[in-house]
Amino acid sequence: QRLNPESLADAIENQGMGYWVFDAPPGNEHLEKFAIVAADLALVIVDAHPYALQGAGRVIDELNDRNQKGRMCASKWALVMSRLDNRRSMDKALPKILERRFPGVHQLVVHQDTPLAAATVDRTPLMNHTKTSRGISDLENIFEWVTHV
Repeated sequence: QRLNPESLADAIENQGMGYWVFDAPPGNEHLEKFAIVAADLALVIVDAHPYALQGAGRVIDELNDRNQKGRMCASKWALVMSRLDNRRSMDKALPKILERRFPGVHQLVVHQDTPLAAATVDRTPLMNHTKTSRGISDLENIFEWVTHV
């Protein structure tokens, strides 16, 4: 925790081209800053829970602040609504809540999906469970956004 977040960015830059994925656990601000500083693009995962909204707000505020001050950080970011189930009232309201709280931030979604959950529990690739599902379609949309930004 004594390391400077820019150290990770410097180390990755020296590794050459390619994609790197940083999965920072929610609530660990130090690891979040490492990921924010080292990344070119950030996906901020949020579900329909007040603590998740609070955590997403902290990350988006950090990205906005670093970007406005010209400091190292991801230059583009989006919110990814996770485990969205439109049968639940909070989930239905989430896109509008996010738009009000984070105007102009792109929103992506991963719907609640049985094959996706089963693959996670089994620790096997999603495509081994099914070739088509809502979860696969959602993940493909995220991939398209990431690769075309």
